[in-house]
Amino acid sequence: MRLISPVIIFDGSSYLSCYFKPEHAAATMESIDVTWGNPPYQAYDAEGRLLEIQTIDEKGNLSPSSPNVNNRFVKIISTEEQPTHAKKLRALIEYDLQENHNVSVSEKQKLSDLVAILFKVKAPNKKANGVVLPILIIEDQNKINVFYSLYKCMKFLQPDKVRKKLYEGWDGFGQWLKFDIMTKSKYLDILSKGEKNIIKKIYNFFSTMGLPEELVNISNEIAIPTSNMDLKKLLKERIKKEGWESNDLATLINYYAWMHK
Repeated sequence: MRLISPVIIFDGSSYLSCYFKPEHAAATMESIDVTWGNPPYQAYDAEGRLLEIQTIDEKGNLSPSSPNVNNRFVKIISTEEQPTHAKKLRALIEYDLQENHNVSVSEKQKLSDLVAILFKVKAPNKKANGVVLPILIIEDQNKINVFYSLYKCMKFLQPDKVRKKLYEGWDGFGQWLKFDIMTKSKYLDILSKGEKNIIKKIYNFFSTMGLPEELVNISNEIAIPTSNMDLKKLLKERIKKEGWESNDLATLINYYAWMHK
């Protein structure tokens, strides 16, 4: 049966969670909660197919309903070819975004748009220096590097390659990144005005080689990319073998990053 990621889990009361793949969602669930939870979990794919949440034994066989389920595992599968629960899923997402995240929604927005917004607010991203993790750095229009640390990404970037414009960068919200080369005196002056733990992190990351004479700073202050690179097309080509689909750039970035974490 067809299943379009991400997978959305409803806790039966008022909260939604969002996962890249069904196995990721299943890994967070306890079999005893699936079997005896009241109210029960509900699972949907991105288009509104109701998914079946199963408990299985160590051999992959369906386990019977009984109190002794602690050693059983959770599996999520698709049982619908067509998305017959799209209206229900839309109502759940609208409520969650408005009540739990103070996000306004419109009747004009498609379900796919709402799923993309939900994915963004639920994904385990952290903001650093205005940049939302993860970070994707593309070298030579082809090689993709994934970073879940702003400082590791700064350490990776080489000033000479930045000057030659051999890098392109996007953050976890699909924002195109700007690279600025700073001299040692400039970045130390900036860091000295910030939090001490930031200075400590910079020192720790560069301690083995000494502080560099130049450092590449990353920001997202330019909203419109100056690149002609089609990152969405590139990511779709890389993940199409996974049977995963999305037209939202931020969703594609987060899914690709998760695959290569």
